[in-house]
Order: sequence, then structure tokens, then C-alpha cells
Amino acid sequence: MYPDLSGHEENTAYILYEFLSKYNPTGIIKNLGGYGMLVIYEFGKEGPVIVIRCDLDALPINETTELKYKSKNAGVSHKCGHDGHMAITAGLAPWLSEQKFKRGKVVLLFQPAEETAVGAKAVLEEKVFQDLNPDYIIGLHNLPAYPLSSVIVAEGQMSPAVTSLCIKLKGKVSHAAQPEKGNNPTLAISTLNLAITKLSNPDDKSEAYSLVTPVHTRIGTKDFGISPGEGEVNFTIRTWSDELLETLREEITRITDDTCRLYALKYSVVEHDYFPAIQNDRACNKIIRSAAARSGLKILDIERPFPFGEDFGWFTRKYKASLFGLGAGEDALPLHHADYDFNDELISPGVEIFKQAISEIILQV
Repeated sequence: MYPDLSGHEENTAYILYEFLSKYNPTGIIKNLGGYGMLVIYEFGKEGPVIVIRCDLDALPINETTELKYKSKNAGVSHKCGHDGHMAITAGLAPWLSEQKFKRGKVVLLFQPAEETAVGAKAVLEEKVFQDLNPDYIIGLHNLPAYPLSSVIVAEGQMSPAVTSLCIKLKGKVSHAAQPEKGNNPTLAISTLNLAITKLSNPDDKSEAYSLVTPVHTRIGTKDFGISPGEGEVNFTIRTWSDELLETLREEITRITDDTCRLYALKYSVVEHDYFPAIQNDRACNKIIRSAAARSGLKILDIERPFPFGEDFGWFTRKYKASLFGLGAGEDALPLHHADYDFNDELISPGVEIFKQAISEIILQV
């Protein structure tokens, strides 16, 4: 009911702290990489360190449902299910507080700013996280359109590399009755939209898969007597490899340079929200499969990576880490839809699969 945007999760973290502190953790570390939080359960100096990760942030989407728990923060809502991910991870605390493991450490990571791709990277840069030196990092994401409570596993790559580019154009303002006395960037922006979107190769079976999506365009202001002198166009780019992503960055910059020379405009290209591809660890996947089987959950393998970006890829670059999917139901509305609502039936199986994974690692590794 009280969602927070990326980088502003102070209230969300406070609510979690108030709940989790009741369950006797060894320690709680706040303000990690922003408003992130580590909740630590230490069972012995020796043994594996296991991190269970979830995400804190909501989206700038207005809640359209009439649910009794609909968002009370105008223009902000949990339309990706991060509220459910937090509920699952927090649901481990009562169980962990009662365990008598003789070794190991379990860390619940409540990560900020996933949607803007800066949270995981910021957490990794914190010395307190580096000092943990995790042996395993495991997370989940709910996935609409998959059977309810099914466990979706990707061997190897799970998501593409994704980035966003903001191209700003600068010309010269003039009176709308005398546009020839200025330099209006509208035609240049039209040219860029057409040329850059043609770089897409939407065949997701191809290694050369690329999807270039225009997400925002702005030209001038709503003043009808003014011919605008500035504007911008924004794209997201996703590919299976960082190499192709870099090639597209360079090609888009070249197209922008050629177009702005043609129209005598100044420009800048600024990159935002870089999500590394998730490369799941084989050993982590084996544990997830085993935990799902012992939980009585159906396991589904995906043939190709999902097209969405997720900043969990920062963790898979450095540690043994895997993100798995939890089916939200075949009729569930898609992520980021204005009417989306996290399916609470996922909380119990989500908690159970993490319990099984933690127990297997600590007792058998």
C-alpha cells in the first residue's frame, strides 16, 4: 500500500526492519547501496554463506485496481511484484530464527533500485557486502503466463544485456511564423526514430537478436507561437551479448552524428540503466532444482533467455548466483501492466523452496 520508487525506498526498508527485527537476527545492516538492508543469521563461523536476494522498489505506474490494499502513493505501485518478493524473503525470518544449524550463515538481502539497474551494482560496491564473500546468491522473480507455482529454470543465460540511450538535440528557437530563422529538431528526431528502430533484429532464436525500442520523445513545449530549438529521443536496447550491445551503441551514435550534421544540430548521447545479462551458475541451478523437487513443485526449463532486463546480472558476474522464475498463473496479467497484482498464492511455495535450498546447502555442502 505504500510503495517507493527506485532510490527512495526509505519507508519500505523501515517497514521491513520493524518486522524482521522481531525474529532475532544476528545483525541487521541498513542503508546498503542506498536504502538496502542485510538481515544476517549466523549459525557458526565455518560453513557456507548463502544470500537470498529480493528487490524493494516499485514503478511509476498509477494503480488502477480497486483492491482493498491498492497503492496509497499516487502514481507509484508494485506492478512488478517486488512486494511479493519481499514478502517471500521476509517470510524466511521466522523459520531461520528457530533453526539449530551448526554451521553457515544466511543473509537476507533486500536490494534497492532494481528497476533503474543501479541497486545491485551499488550493493556489490559496499565493503560490508564484499566482506561477506557469499558462496551462493539465489533470487526469484514471479513470472505471469507460467503455471502457478511452477519453477522456471534457465541453464546459462536467463536475460539479455539491456541499456537505455537518451539522445538530446540542440538547435535554435524561433517564432513559429518564421521557422527559417531558427533550427527546429523535429525532422531530425523523426529521422532518428526511423533509422534507429530499423537496427532491430527481433528473431530471439538468433545470436544476433536485438530489440531497439523507442520509449520517449520530447520536442519543445506546448507554446504554439514557438518553433522549438531542442528535444530528445530515448531508446532501450537489448541483445544476447554485450559485444552486440556495444556495436549497437556505436552505430546509434554514428547515425546520430550523421543526422545532426545534416540538420546542423548539436547533440549528446547519454547512457542510462545498464543491466548486464544474467548468466546462471550451474551449481546454484542444481540446488534450485533439488529444492523445487523436494517442495513438490513442477520444474520447467526455458529454451531461450527472457527478453526483460534484471540487475541480478551484476551478482552473476562476480559470484555463484542464479535467479529462477516462479510461475504466477497462465492467466495472470503481465508485469508492468496497470492492473497487475502479485498472486499471494506464490508466497508459501516461494518460502518453501528457499527453505529447502538453504537446508541443502548448509547440511550437505
